[in-house]
Amino acid sequence: MGTNQVSLPDEWSEAHQAFAEFYHRRFVAGDRALGIAPGTLQPDEVRPLAAFVAWTAWVSFTARPGSDGSYTNNFPPMPDLGLVPTGQTILWTAWSVGWFLLLAFLVVLAFGAVDLEPIPVLPSVEERAEGSPGFLARVTLLLMGGCFFIFAPPDVGRRLSCERLRLA
Repeated sequence: MGTNQVSLPDEWSEAHQAFAEFYHRRFVAGDRALGIAPGTLQPDEVRPLAAFVAWTAWVSFTARPGSDGSYTNNFPPMPDLGLVPTGQTILWTAWSVGWFLLLAFLVVLAFGAVDLEPIPVLPSVEERAEGSPGFLARVTLLLMGGCFFIFAPPDVGRRLSCERLRLA
């Protein structure tokens, strides 16, 4: 087994330090133009964030031992950096899409075998606009209740519950 340590070139270490400083300015000091409030991260949280971002970049780029692909199978593909999908990636993608399409076809086939009742025809706009006899009463009650919530004093709920306690 290895030592669970990675040796990085000096350029990568310098870039990591620059990113840590960038994240400190962005997330500790804040950036109002981007909507990031000051203190979004604490100063001691910047180094782990920079380490996580550097690790994910390293994992997506570094070649897996004994393979022609990276640890993420060259995803996302970036041909300029040499990250092109491997043969295995294309094969498994085609296999997965094929199974998905087959299962979707089976669902559609099973759904077609079910006899569904037709959707009833909706009444015309004129019939719906007439409303029922109690419609005006319901609208009036709704408006009165809304007015109670809008115009009631803020402590009315507290006063009502205190009066109930005294009665009990």
